[in-house]
Amino acid sequence: MKRAYRHELLDLNAGKREALNALFAPFRCALKATMAYWRARLQQGADLPLYVALPDKASVGGLSARQMKSVGNMVRAQLLSWQALLELRVRRLVMDSSLSDDDRLVLLRLNKWHAWWKPAFQLPWKVSEDGVLVPCGMKVKSKVMLDVQPRLLKLARRLVKQAMKTDKFPDMVHVDTLVLDSIIAKPERPETADSPRISWWVKTSTLTKGKPVEIGLLANTYFERAYEDTVARGGGMCGVVQLHRDKGTQNFTMNLVLDIPDAAPRTEGRTVGLDFGMADALLASSDGQLFGAKALRQLRALDEKLADHDRWLAQRGLKRKATGNTNASTGASATL
Repeated sequence: MKRAYRHELLDLNAGKREALNALFAPFRCALKATMAYWRARLQQGADLPLYVALPDKASVGGLSARQMKSVGNMVRAQLLSWQALLELRVRRLVMDSSLSDDDRLVLLRLNKWHAWWKPAFQLPWKVSEDGVLVPCGMKVKSKVMLDVQPRLLKLARRLVKQAMKTDKFPDMVHVDTLVLDSIIAKPERPETADSPRISWWVKTSTLTKGKPVEIGLLANTYFERAYEDTVARGGGMCGVVQLHRDKGTQNFTMNLVLDIPDAAPRTEGRTVGLDFGMADALLASSDGQLFGAKALRQLRALDEKLADHDRWLAQRGLKRKATGNTNASTGASATL
């Protein structure tokens, strides 16, 4: 598990503040160009590679090759998240359709492989003892690779087109948080204890070659406790730093990210049962404890506001997405 911890910065002088602020415009430009290129590549049937970059490792906006690597990693992370959401959306469309079971099976497998735009594709199958083709993985030695019918490939493209009306392609033009790899933003402990307020220094590359800036992070006692616990469990600092700029200002914060090992499965202790869907709480344990009672009341209150809002819209023949977030008739306000 990875978790980010916010750190306030030591008072920045004008030069350092301008150097950090100058990173955002070229990074946004590079993110836009890289995202546009990979949108076209994916819709041409290409697979998302482990390392995302522009053709011939081109640079945009005067960024260095190392900074472009951070751009590629940001784009890839965003695309992976988008593909996961799109996969869920397409799966719902397939399961709610009136297609045959065989067609559903093939489409679900195409969806799992994210093969929505493939001009041609093969899926692995194995022959059961009854002589029936059943799905299998690529590691099965006795697998048989069979071509997917063109009509199903076309249908997969139609389904993903429909899904993208809801889960639109990512837009990173207005990002306010840059994820900088350790090769361009490396956190280090202070060499001396002259300033107890500073817990880390982050050496950050700028647009000027050979002139990085040292950014001091103010001590965060909560992070320090978490860092010590993470190191004791075999984890450590993740290889990225998040640089955040408040919208419309030149106020910055930095997030240090910890790579926290997963907890080992417990082999001892008693077994506890959980029951969901209770009337008075989100869930209950087998020993009688109720959890989430306050959250459930808040959700019900929001649900009532949304129901009133939807009724008000329906009476006027309006769609929810075409309106603001305030119910003019009741004064109810909700995030839609």
